[in-house]
Amino acid sequence: DKCNISFWYHMVGDHVGNLELTKRTYVYDNIRKESLWKLSGSQGDVWIQANKHVGATPIVQFQFIGEIGQGYQGDIAIDDMVFLNCQAEKLCRTDQFSCAVPQCTYYTHVCDFRDDCMDGSDEHICGECDFEDSICGWVQDKKDNFEWTRWRGITPSMFTGPDHDHTTGDSTGHYFYIESSDPRVEGDVANIYSNTYRHSSHTCKLQLWYSMNGANMGSLDVYLVTDASDDTKRVENLKWHKNGDAGTDWQQATVDIGEHKDFQIKISATVGKDHQSDIAIDDIHFANCTVVY
Repeated sequence: DKCNISFWYHMVGDHVGNLELTKRTYVYDNIRKESLWKLSGSQGDVWIQANKHVGATPIVQFQFIGEIGQGYQGDIAIDDMVFLNCQAEKLCRTDQFSCAVPQCTYYTHVCDFRDDCMDGSDEHICGECDFEDSICGWVQDKKDNFEWTRWRGITPSMFTGPDHDHTTGDSTGHYFYIESSDPRVEGDVANIYSNTYRHSSHTCKLQLWYSMNGANMGSLDVYLVTDASDDTKRVENLKWHKNGDAGTDWQQATVDIGEHKDFQIKISATVGKDHQSDIAIDDIHFANCTVVY
């Protein structure tokens, strides 16, 4: 509640218009706009400091609006903006998920195919991913032979792997892949798991793009893991399988998921006969999975 914004302004000239500071507060789908400070006309050829109390507020955006006057002699400048005493106290309870923005939602709403956080951060950690900024909550299996790697550009091995990212179509983008060269041997497996999803609709599908370019390619598998939170009941059901060389282009796979509760997705890659079996995935997307109550 002690939050303040401090800034310096310079307004000089016969034709100076207006300088205004506004606050835009986001409450669900509504945007509330409030004018915090406004000044008009020339204030002299000096820098002047302004301080304005902001107070406690949830999701907020500040905006400076400069309005020109009747002529060209009316420049307006701002500098050295600082927020003071604005660190928020702990917002969420122990049974709540803390969104990336100042907002809470219940853990039971995380990974339910609905954006309960206004910025969607409750779904960003679940598995849908283009790998540009992170791996989106995918977890490496600690019981397999090696790990997947987030990468961009061509892979280190010759004559295998993609030569560009699928999302961007060039070497600047990122994807997830397995490196099949030494010390890897034929049959080595690398697994990743999504976060646990709460509930999917009967129309739910998983879509992903894959690259399986190499003369001695291994295999790529997608599993549906049911009863994912109970190790004594976990069941892994193979939903999609691909093996062999698929060429240099990215290919799309669509996997039927259907209606399930408390489940994960497991993606498994197996090394082929030699180093020419790099496998990559990108742009994982869940389609038509939201349950309508």
